Amino acid sequence: MTGFTIPSLSESNRTSIGRVASDRARGQSLIEFAVVLPVLMLLTLGMIDLGRAFTFGVGVQQATRESVRYASRQVVNSSVADSTILQRLVDASNPALQGCSAVQTQQTCGGGIWTFTVAITPPGSATTYSSITSALAAYPTLSGGQITVTASGSVALMSGMCTSGGLCLPGINVQGQSSMEFL
Repeated sequence: MTGFTIPSLSESNRTSIGRVASDRARGQSLIEFAVVLPVLMLLTLGMIDLGRAFTFGVGVQQATRESVRYASRQVVNSSVADSTILQRLVDASNPALQGCSAVQTQQTCGGGIWTFTVAITPPGSATTYSSITSALAAYPTLSGGQITVTASGSVALMSGMCTSGGLCLPGINVQGQSSMEFL
């Protein structure tokens, strides 16, 4: 290998080569960040959604307990009606059911789609009624019967949000249900 020499680089050439390498590294970092950012955002929003669903689940379960406890005293308090039971459910579940109406139909409120049901089984009967009024019309006293209050819904902070890669945040189903015997 005679006659082969490596040319020496002047100081200005060394600086420009270092600058090109530095620019390439910055460009690579930017592209990596652009690729990873949507995945990290989706994970973050998913965790926020899951935390929200847990909060709603706990709130709705506690609210069904309170409303069924209130309804079980129907024998003592004749003002207990379906609307007051469901209103107790909505009031006790804060923040889960904010803005919901005290009705047994599907409704969009509180950041989700909710359905409330009341089921009354009179004592010694296999028939289940969907309102206290209809149960009292068939049976004069409900003492010893059972009442069940259910609130079920689907909540999502950003339901249906999808990335270009097809990753989506689905709604999370939440349900609270409580039963108690009439006094």
